[in-house]
Amino acid sequence: MKYLKIIVIIFMILSFTGCREKIAENKEEGEKSDLKRLELKGEEIENSRIKIEKVERRKFSDSIKVTGEVSFNYKRVFNITPLFSGIVREIYVFDGDRVKKGERVAGIFSKDFLSAQSDYLLIMKRYKRAIEKGDKEEETLSLKMLNAAREKLKIMGLDENEIDTLSEKGEIFPLLFIKSPLNGAVIESNAIAGGTFTEGTILFKIADIENLWVNINIYEKDLYKIEPGSHVIVKIPSYPDKEFKGRLELIGDVLNKETRTVKGRVVVSDRTGSLKPGMFVEALIENKKSIEILSIPESAVIKMEGKNFVFVLAGENTFQLKEVELGKSMEGFIEVIKGLKEGESIVSEGSFILKSHLLRERMEVE
Repeated sequence: MKYLKIIVIIFMILSFTGCREKIAENKEEGEKSDLKRLELKGEEIENSRIKIEKVERRKFSDSIKVTGEVSFNYKRVFNITPLFSGIVREIYVFDGDRVKKGERVAGIFSKDFLSAQSDYLLIMKRYKRAIEKGDKEEETLSLKMLNAAREKLKIMGLDENEIDTLSEKGEIFPLLFIKSPLNGAVIESNAIAGGTFTEGTILFKIADIENLWVNINIYEKDLYKIEPGSHVIVKIPSYPDKEFKGRLELIGDVLNKETRTVKGRVVVSDRTGSLKPGMFVEALIENKKSIEILSIPESAVIKMEGKNFVFVLAGENTFQLKEVELGKSMEGFIEVIKGLKEGESIVSEGSFILKSHLLRERMEVE
């Protein structure tokens, strides 16, 4: 009997101790749970510049990722090719030099050019004499010949102002100055000072290096998602932080049976000189098939202990920290896979400040 009483007493002591430990454990869990809630005063919220937004479904265009290569825009590449023979007397630009439209690239001597100027001046004299004599038939004929001679000079390379100067002064230009037809760069030069050339010789090749093409490979499965005119973002490994905006100009008509891709052409502008023909690139094409997903602003997400959290409005001036599972980012928003419901109010701006308040309170408790 005595031993039985001792056993009962020991059992009661152990049970009481266990209850105390359970209560302490529950209290500790309660404190930890409370540390996920934060209550601020009105002035603290105002100073924190907190912005509240609803969790909602938004329409996005899921971009199509492709690879490609930068090339010259061959609509903006010009060969400077004289239509007569001659000698290169002066050279002003060389391979790699930048040029502006109308800038001189070379001065050439040509007997054909001298002859064309002489013919023009002779016909002009004939035209003026016909006017003085009042010979209308001769005037009409010589005017037609004069206009033809003028057009020949323009084809050779003289501009309107130079022809007018020739007409006024009557002095033949000893050299024809070849000018750049556009702003760009010299990508090929075959001109040598003192060297001769024949009709059809390519003396210079000049290309626009700001307006380029990106030739891309589009997978067969993605063709229905895109169309000419779609916006494109081009990225290159050399400058990972830079993006170049372009437009899908063309989708090819032939499918490569081995790669199951179709060629596409993107027109892209780059005034920085970063894009260079021959570079391999990645491009994101706007998807015309928009999708609707549950999303929140990326600015709403904070990271703690390797996990993603969002502050949810839990009452007046009260915020609850919730863990969320996130998906892909698009246009400043991020997909919510798990953790939030449509219509919930979250902190979209000021989350970092709330996080600081929360961490400070935790430190005070500990």
